[in-house]
Amino acid sequence: MVKSNKGISCYVPNKKYLKNKDALYLRVNHGIVLVDAFLINFPMNDPLQFSMIENLIMNHSDFTEKLEYFIKTVGGVDPKDHVKRTLGKLFKDKYSIKCT
Repeated sequence: MVKSNKGISCYVPNKKYLKNKDALYLRVNHGIVLVDAFLINFPMNDPLQFSMIENLIMNHSDFTEKLEYFIKTVGGVDPKDHVKRTLGKLFKDKYSIKCT
């Protein structure tokens, strides 16, 4: 999480490439900014929150774009690791166990 001089908190996957906090706007993918209001939704921990996220995906294209960017920036050393890390970012362990 990086806070710019303008007071906006954003998730930046590669902070080491930022020389100054205002460069944040140059590093973000095509204007997609992951602010706290978006990030507070993850990891999901109950069916109600899952339904809310599902509704946002179905009805708000800007949320969908942010979610795609969020998933792409998770990283991993191989596809299996990427999936594991992504699921860890999207779902809390307790909720994941209940879903299986």
